[in-house]
Amino acid sequence: MPCIYRLKAAFVGSPRAVWGKIGKLGIVLQCFGLSLESIADYQKGAFKIREGNRNLWCNEGVWKYSTHPNYLGEITFWAGTYLGSMACYTNVLQWAVCTMGLIFTVVVITTATISLDLKQFRKYGLDEDFIEYRQTHCIFGPFHRRNKELLTL
Repeated sequence: MPCIYRLKAAFVGSPRAVWGKIGKLGIVLQCFGLSLESIADYQKGAFKIREGNRNLWCNEGVWKYSTHPNYLGEITFWAGTYLGSMACYTNVLQWAVCTMGLIFTVVVITTATISLDLKQFRKYGLDEDFIEYRQTHCIFGPFHRRNKELLTL
């Protein structure tokens, strides 16, 4: 919906269609998110097709910084779409629809990462490097965890 509101405003020549600072920030976030998602997918695919890596955990490239960089890119892209179109929202219903859409997208992606985390723990849970990585990284990147106990899911 955000794109439709932006296109509609541009089509009718609305002054709301002018790209302000927030709109430009939205475009930057879209480009960054799409690039991150594409790079992550490419790097994981390249890692998995190398000899002997098919069943190994990928921790190279952007994957060494984030547990799910492709999903982080996806969330960033949709946040950019939301921000890029904000100036074109003209009523409460449009704000509500676009905000709910963004929230829905974040919830779906977050739920998907939880499911994938469980799958990864079943597959790589005995790998000490994987366990250490998961104790210090999340979808948004490295973080400091005070409690260094094993994560149990």
